Amino acid sequence: SSDLVSGARFDRPALEAAVARYVEDLRTKSFLEATVDPDIVFSPSREQADITIRMVRGPQVSVAFRGDALPDKRRAELTSQLQDRPLDQDVLENEEQSIIEDLRSRGYRDASAQFTREARGESQLQIVFTVVRGPQCRVAGVELSGPQQLPRSEIQTVLHVAPGQWYV
Repeated sequence: SSDLVSGARFDRPALEAAVARYVEDLRTKSFLEATVDPDIVFSPSREQADITIRMVRGPQVSVAFRGDALPDKRRAELTSQLQDRPLDQDVLENEEQSIIEDLRSRGYRDASAQFTREARGESQLQIVFTVVRGPQCRVAGVELSGPQQLPRSEIQTVLHVAPGQWYV
C-alpha cells in the first residue's frame, strides 16, 4: 500500500488498516480465500521494526447453485455473506445450514444443501451448493390425547400449530 514505506514511522493502526483495505479489495474481486499476515520484528533497541507481509491471494472463487431453485434474492444474499469473511470450512457449513433452515421454515422438512469445492484450473475455485428441497409439507390435523386439564383451544394456542400451516 502507498501508506507503508520503508523508513517511515511505525504506526500499527495504519498497518492494520492498510492490511484490512487490501484484503477487502481482494474479496471484492472474488479472492475469498485471500490472507494477508504482517509479521513485525522489533530491533533489540525497539527503535526499528522490520515488517514482512505474507500475502496469499488464493484462487478466484465463484458460488453456484445446483438442484432445486432458490430465490434470486436468497442466492445473492448467500454469495454476499461469503464475501464478508474468510472462506473456510466452518463458514461454508454455516451457509449450508442456513439454506436448510430457511427451506425447513417453509415446510421442506427433508431439505438438504450440500456444498462441494470444485477446482477450475489452478486459479479458480467454485463453491457449489446442491439444493434438494424434497416435498413441501403442511399440517393436516392436530390431535390431542391423554388427560386434558385445559380446554383444547388453549392448548392449541400454546402449541402454535394449526391445520394448513407449513410443517416446521
